[in-house]
Formats: sequence, C-alpha cells, structure tokens
Amino acid sequence: MKKNTILLGIFMCLYSISYSQEFGYNTTDIGAEYNWSPNASAYSLQLAFNAKTHHSILLRGGYNKIESDPSTADNYESGTGWSG
Repeated sequence: MKKNTILLGIFMCLYSISYSQEFGYNTTDIGAEYNWSPNASAYSLQLAFNAKTHHSILLRGGYNKIESDPSTADNYESGTGWSG
C-alpha cells in the first residue's frame, strides 16, 4: 500500500508539472529608456510582441545626442541621430 501511495504521489507531481507551463501566450510589452551623461543623452522606445513560448519580435527606436567639450581636442565628438 505504501508503494502504491508513493507512486501515485510521484505521478500526480509529474502530471501537474507537465501542465504548469502556459503555451501560446500573446503579450505586447512597451518600454522607454533614457540615458544621460554630461556629454551625451539618448532616448528610446522598445516594443516586444510575444507570439509563442520563446518567440518574440523586438522593435526599438531612439534618438541620440552627443556634444563633447571642444577644449578636449583628443576625443571631440558632436552630433545627433536616430537609432534603431
């Protein structure tokens, strides 16, 4: 009797674990990002479309702005631009 109870308990645990994952979920995640430093700043927006388990499409777009101090001529950078 004890052996049957243990086997039934193991079977029930394995059965519940096999159905604990949710397959085929569809979600859309939206996020924003802002990075700042004394010489640069960056803004971006991210979108994630999740289709199946472990599958998704990620989209990201942003705007970058860089302005260094002209007195440091070794690595002077200046500019703006879009990123994706």
